[in-house]
Amino acid sequence: MTFIKGKGMRVPDNEYRYRTDAPIEEYFRNWGKILGQMHALTKKYQPESDVIKRPEWSDLHKGRLALATQLPERLHRVQTQIQFLLDELKSLPRDKDSFGLIHGDFNDGNFTVDYENGDITVFDLTTPAIFGLCTSASAGRWNRQDNVLTSASHL
Repeated sequence: MTFIKGKGMRVPDNEYRYRTDAPIEEYFRNWGKILGQMHALTKKYQPESDVIKRPEWSDLHKGRLALATQLPERLHRVQTQIQFLLDELKSLPRDKDSFGLIHGDFNDGNFTVDYENGDITVFDLTTPAIFGLCTSASAGRWNRQDNVLTSASHL
């Protein structure tokens, strides 16, 4: 496999500023477009063997999901609610349109933006997993303040 440097720079490295004369909607449209392209490709993902098959997200995060060891007993109600939500996730459809190979860490720190045309190049494909495709979209949590993009995870 060969890697090339993505043209442009990461938005966090540009103080969360997007292209000067482009509407911010373009940024989110391009982010969604590249995510959609990745999801279209994942529908074709067929591992050649179990050796290279990517893990399911829940297997990848078993330690974090062991609620009894992660949360104190006094938070039993929180454990119960989280377990309910995890069970709901497990019950969601697992068809190719909603479940498949995801990037695993699709956020603004893992792609560059070409500041000439807005094109996005995704990198850091070290944590892919099999999970709901909608989870990739949830990584894009943003606040807009003073015409500067600020990732909610950095507040």
